[in-house]
Amino acid sequence: MGESHAVRIEAFYNRWKTPVYRFCLVFLGEEDAASESTGSAFFEYIQQDGPLELTAMPARLLGLALARVQKCCAVVAKPNGKASNLAEAVLMLPCEHRAVFILRSVLGLSLEVVSEASRVTSDRARSLWFEAAMRLRELLPREFFEERR
Repeated sequence: MGESHAVRIEAFYNRWKTPVYRFCLVFLGEEDAASESTGSAFFEYIQQDGPLELTAMPARLLGLALARVQKCCAVVAKPNGKASNLAEAVLMLPCEHRAVFILRSVLGLSLEVVSEASRVTSDRARSLWFEAAMRLRELLPREFFEERR
């Protein structure tokens, strides 16, 4: 590997490490597991000779991160069935809903990128996103929404 390739890899990593880590952290709710999943996704992406794109989030990189976190996915159950905050509520979502919600609402990615990363149709991604939002409304206390008006 030449020096210029190593520099491009470093630039690629520096450009996308924060959103990929953020996705993993919100999905898993645990820093060490999120860090490990992020590193593994980048390592696999680089091994597969993925394009080192710096202007648009590579859906394949997100797909690799998603594959890693789904292996650790557990749905958190609360005794009273309610969450005290959004982070808690997201962890109470089924894994597929959680992934789409985070990609779309937390990272703000287009439906097309979300669809490609999660390997579902755009219609399915839209449906999962809507269902996740409705479930979050049920899981969060009413005060959560009143404070944001």
